[in-house]
Amino acid sequence: MREVWCMWRYSTMVVLTVLTAGLFAAILIPFKGIPLIPGITELRPANVIPLVFGLLFGPAGAWGSAFGNLIGDFFGTLGPGSFFGFWGNFLAAYLPYQIWRGRSLESLGPHWLRFVLAALLGGLSCALVVGFGLESLKLLPFSLIAIAVFLNNVLIALSLGPFLLKLLAPRVSRWDLSWEEQMAPEDSHPG
Repeated sequence: MREVWCMWRYSTMVVLTVLTAGLFAAILIPFKGIPLIPGITELRPANVIPLVFGLLFGPAGAWGSAFGNLIGDFFGTLGPGSFFGFWGNFLAAYLPYQIWRGRSLESLGPHWLRFVLAALLGGLSCALVVGFGLESLKLLPFSLIAIAVFLNNVLIALSLGPFLLKLLAPRVSRWDLSWEEQMAPEDSHPG
C-alpha cells in the first residue's frame, strides 16, 4: 500500500491521476439523465474506467477513479453518500491492480480468469462500501444499493474492459506509462 502514498511524488503519476479522473467524470456526466436509483446512481458506462485504468496505472488509476466519481457527483448526485462513492471507486480500481500485479496486460488470453476475478472483486468492494455507507446513513437499504452498484460495475467492466484494455495496453506499454515503469522500485514494492 506504500505506492498509494508515494505515487504523489511522481509528476507523471499525478498527471495519470488527473487524466483518469477527467475521463471518468467526462463519461459519467452525460449519463446522469439515465437513473437506476434516482439521486443515487445511474447507468454508468464509465464503470469500465476503474478496472482498466487501475490495471494500467495502478495507484494513479485508483485515485483518479475516486476523484472522477466525486467530480461526477457534482453534476446531480452529490450528497452524504459521495464520501462512500469516493472510497468505493478507489477500491474498485485498487483491488484489481493488486490482483494483477506483475502480469502483462497485452494478452488477456492466459489470464482471463484473473481478469474476471479482478472485475468481480472491484465491483464487490465498491458495492459493499457504498451499500454499507448508505445503509448506515439510513438513505437506502443495503440490498437495494449494493446489488445495483455491483451489477452496474461488473456488467459494464466485463463487457467493455477487454476491448478497452486491448486498445490501450500496447500503447501504455510502448509509451512507458505503466505505474511500475514510472515509480522507483523502493516506492512500488508491496508493503
